[in-house]
Amino acid sequence: MNSKFDQALHVVSSESAAGTLKVALGIPRNRLLISEDPLSYGPAPATDDLLDWRLIREKFLQGIYLDWPDFTMDHYSENGLLNNITSLAKDKPIIVWASPGLGEQLLIAWLTVLFDRLNLDFSRLLVIQFECLKPNQAVRAVAELSPQYIQQNSPDARSLSGQEVDEYLQAWRTYTSSDPKDLMRLLSRKLDNSTLFNAMRQLVYRYPSVETGLCRHDEDLLRNTGTHGHVAARIIGQTMGASDDRDIPGDDYLFYRLQRLGQSYRSRPLLTLTGDCKSMRSCYAKLTEYGQEVLDGNPVDLQTDDIDDWIGGVHLRKEMNIPLRIKDELCLPV
Repeated sequence: MNSKFDQALHVVSSESAAGTLKVALGIPRNRLLISEDPLSYGPAPATDDLLDWRLIREKFLQGIYLDWPDFTMDHYSENGLLNNITSLAKDKPIIVWASPGLGEQLLIAWLTVLFDRLNLDFSRLLVIQFECLKPNQAVRAVAELSPQYIQQNSPDARSLSGQEVDEYLQAWRTYTSSDPKDLMRLLSRKLDNSTLFNAMRQLVYRYPSVETGLCRHDEDLLRNTGTHGHVAARIIGQTMGASDDRDIPGDDYLFYRLQRLGQSYRSRPLLTLTGDCKSMRSCYAKLTEYGQEVLDGNPVDLQTDDIDDWIGGVHLRKEMNIPLRIKDELCLPV
């Protein structure tokens, strides 16, 4: 890496990515900041209060980290991004390592928000973004790259243009907005930053389909239960492997969603769950008759009473006029 960045502070989206960078480039731990938060799923309502943001996100993550029910971002007190936000103000380059994936595009957007709130010089915010492993294989997350690949193929760090900064700020406002029309407006006019635009398009698939009443991740979990069941870990592994290049959910989040398809959460369950339902390796899933009907594409009554979900700042619940996904487009019911 260019010697002028020897004192730079590096920001990554996960501990796995941090470990890879340490091995690949010898970056010491005191120059790595790790996002304590996956950012791209769960409640993300707009707020100017970072403490409120932290408490909302911690409460959600405690619910999906079943083996870590007392999760707190204090675990990252030494090198967590939010815990060490004042480090961003030091007079040194801030390099964020990213892929075209939704989570890491939102990480860039989150950093632009923090720079904006702290009134920092955006010229110090640099991006190293990997695009493709192979001509037809996009990089899905920095954490999946090997140290050798990073050593041999790291792009140059580059600063963001003023327009790119504006578009990342707009993307964050859209993501955290409580109004789904804001996402529809952003996608209707496009962004000059096609990587960010394509990542934001993945949010459409988080909305329930007009045919099944399910988001794409839930549809994939059902499909893989029928094809690859019945151990939850196997279903989740197959779902992660088949996920779109730009929206890679974590296994904890997919296990959380698998459970929500079961009998404890829905008036008409799609799955029957047995075994130790706190462990994805000891939990077994089987399609119910209704779950099979949904998979087979038979007409179903949408169970909007069962919907209680978050897509960024949008809280989907039965009291609202729930937007539905029709193929690749988001539509509001008339």
